[in-house]
Amino acid sequence: MPKRASAKPAPVAKKVGWLEHVDLPELGLVREKAKIDTGARTSSLHVDRIAPYVDANGQHRARITKYVRPPGERRKTVHWDVEIRDFRAVKSSNGAVEERAVIVTMLKLGNVTRKREFTLTNRKEMRYQILVGRKGLGKLFLVDPSAKFLLDHDVPAKAKDLSA
Repeated sequence: MPKRASAKPAPVAKKVGWLEHVDLPELGLVREKAKIDTGARTSSLHVDRIAPYVDANGQHRARITKYVRPPGERRKTVHWDVEIRDFRAVKSSNGAVEERAVIVTMLKLGNVTRKREFTLTNRKEMRYQILVGRKGLGKLFLVDPSAKFLLDHDVPAKAKDLSA
């Protein structure tokens, strides 16, 4: 009987804390603090304004405005024009149901970069403007709720110095 090819070993899950630095490189966001929330299914991103529209090709898109404050700099306004993947009803932590636009963008967590879905909402009353949910983590990470910034050792020292 021929030998079966051995299956690829499952990737070893990295440990993350309840708070980590993340990048959303397609949106120009670098070393943003993000809450890791296994109670949330989908990740979410704070935006100050969202203006959905349909382009000439019939594609759902949105013009997004977000106020950012890079370390050591004054607050600035950034604008994005993004494709909307979907609209979903999302139940927030306070139980209210909100219809949210869903986008897909790259999420960099430690040295792992993957396309992930984010719902867009106003999180200005929340402490952290980015929330990474279960689907954002996938099977690549295990959460240690007693720790934070466990992945910072994956980031080159030069990048760490810029966000001090």
